[in-house]
Amino acid sequence: MALVSQGVNIKSNLTLFDYLLLGRSSFHSIFDQPDERDKEVVFKIINQIGLQNYTNISLQSMSGGQRQLAIIGRALAQEPQILIMDEPTSALDYRNQTVVLKLIKMLSDQGISIIMSTHDPNQAQMIGDVVGLLIDNQTYHQGPVADILNDEYLTNLYGIPITSTYNESLNRKIFGIGMD
Repeated sequence: MALVSQGVNIKSNLTLFDYLLLGRSSFHSIFDQPDERDKEVVFKIINQIGLQNYTNISLQSMSGGQRQLAIIGRALAQEPQILIMDEPTSALDYRNQTVVLKLIKMLSDQGISIIMSTHDPNQAQMIGDVVGLLIDNQTYHQGPVADILNDEYLTNLYGIPITSTYNESLNRKIFGIGMD
């Protein structure tokens, strides 16, 4: 199991490669050095997260979206079967949100169980199979995305009118807020 926390502020001059290599430390005793297998895993993850051109670049030189991918990559270096993610797209622009969501979907398709919190029902719908809603720390709804993400439950969750529209080109509902 690995955790991707929300809003991690990396204040290190480590390169991407070295930062991801730290994710392998649980496979070794305190005095062991990384081995070839560790390096192979890290290179594979760098390719998986799409940061091949940043392997030897300092994390401080990367954008927020690239650092978020690095944080996910470090968790992946632990080779988890379960990945817990606390709002992995918070504070990211649309492009980087899309990159992260596509990565999460790919990881799920590869058999990694993803437990992810988000405040955006559109994101949950794009990548989720089963969702849970906790309303006022009292009412809990869990089930298939199509059953749980609906206007009624989301209006109760957020306390404002939520309206969905089916978008044929995306082949899914889009949730929006009313500004009345």
